[in-house]
Amino acid sequence: MQLRIGVVGAGQMGMNHLERLSGYDDVVLQALAEVDTIRREHAGNRFGFVRTFHLPFTLRVLGVYGVGTSETILITETGCDVLTQ
Repeated sequence: MQLRIGVVGAGQMGMNHLERLSGYDDVVLQALAEVDTIRREHAGNRFGFVRTFHLPFTLRVLGVYGVGTSETILITETGCDVLTQ
Protein backbone atom coordinates (compact mmCIF):
# COMPACT_ATOMS: atom_id res chain seq x y z
CA MET A 1 0.00 0.00 0.00
CA GLN A 2 1.22 3.47 -0.85
CA LEU A 3 0.72 6.54 1.28
CA ARG A 4 -0.20 9.67 -0.71
CA ILE A 5 1.23 12.87 0.77
CA GLY A 6 0.26 16.50 0.17
CA VAL A 7 2.62 19.32 1.15
CA VAL A 8 1.89 23.02 1.58
CA GLY A 9 5.02 25.08 1.14
CA ALA A 10 8.43 24.34 -0.33
CA GLY A 11 10.45 26.62 1.91
CA GLN A 12 13.14 25.41 4.28
CA MET A 13 10.83 23.27 6.44
CA GLY A 14 8.84 21.96 3.46
CA MET A 15 12.03 20.91 1.67
CA ASN A 16 13.18 19.15 4.82
CA HIS A 17 9.90 17.19 4.88
CA LEU A 18 10.29 16.38 1.18
CA GLU A 19 13.87 15.15 1.58
CA ARG A 20 12.78 12.72 4.28
CA LEU A 21 9.54 11.59 2.64
CA SER A 22 11.12 11.00 -0.76
CA GLY A 23 13.32 8.30 0.73
CA TYR A 24 10.40 5.92 1.34
CA ASP A 25 9.38 3.51 -1.42
CA ASP A 26 5.76 3.42 -0.23
CA VAL A 27 5.26 7.22 -0.30
CA VAL A 28 3.77 9.08 -3.29
CA LEU A 29 4.23 12.84 -3.27
CA GLN A 30 0.73 13.59 -4.52
CA ALA A 31 0.38 17.37 -4.38
CA LEU A 32 2.34 20.52 -3.56
CA ALA A 33 0.95 24.01 -3.01
CA GLU A 34 3.52 26.83 -3.14
CA VAL A 35 3.09 30.53 -3.79
CA ASP A 36 6.63 31.04 -5.17
CA THR A 37 6.88 29.85 -8.78
CA ILE A 38 10.60 29.05 -8.68
CA ARG A 39 10.36 27.03 -5.46
CA ARG A 40 7.23 25.23 -6.71
CA GLU A 41 8.81 24.26 -10.03
CA HIS A 42 12.09 23.22 -8.38
CA ALA A 43 10.41 21.00 -5.77
CA GLY A 44 7.90 19.65 -8.28
CA ASN A 45 10.65 18.58 -10.69
CA ARG A 46 13.07 17.38 -8.02
CA PHE A 47 10.59 15.20 -6.14
CA GLY A 48 8.22 14.23 -8.98
CA PHE A 49 4.93 15.50 -7.58
CA VAL A 50 1.79 14.20 -9.24
CA ARG A 51 0.31 17.72 -9.11
CA THR A 52 1.44 21.20 -8.09
CA PHE A 53 -0.61 24.31 -7.39
CA HIS A 54 0.24 28.00 -7.59
CA LEU A 55 -1.70 29.94 -5.02
CA PRO A 56 -1.78 33.74 -5.05
CA PHE A 57 -0.32 35.21 -1.88
CA THR A 58 -3.67 36.84 -1.07
CA LEU A 59 -5.23 33.42 -0.48
CA ARG A 60 -2.79 32.82 2.35
CA VAL A 61 -3.60 35.92 4.42
CA LEU A 62 -6.57 34.47 6.33
CA GLY A 63 -4.82 31.34 7.53
CA VAL A 64 -2.78 30.70 10.62
CA TYR A 65 0.95 31.36 10.17
CA GLY A 66 0.37 32.26 6.54
CA VAL A 67 -1.22 28.93 5.61
CA GLY A 68 -4.86 29.17 4.62
CA THR A 69 -7.67 26.71 4.18
CA SER A 70 -7.54 27.16 0.40
CA GLU A 71 -4.33 25.11 0.14
CA THR A 72 -5.76 22.39 2.34
CA ILE A 73 -8.92 22.08 0.27
CA LEU A 74 -7.05 21.93 -3.06
CA ILE A 75 -4.56 19.34 -1.84
CA THR A 76 -7.01 17.06 -0.06
CA GLU A 77 -9.24 17.06 -3.15
CA THR A 78 -6.36 15.32 -5.00
CA GLY A 79 -6.88 12.23 -2.83
CA CYS A 80 -4.06 12.64 -0.31
CA ASP A 81 -3.97 10.39 2.73
CA VAL A 82 -1.75 12.82 4.69
CA LEU A 83 -1.28 16.58 4.52
CA THR A 84 1.69 18.41 5.99
CA GLN A 85 1.95 22.20 6.14
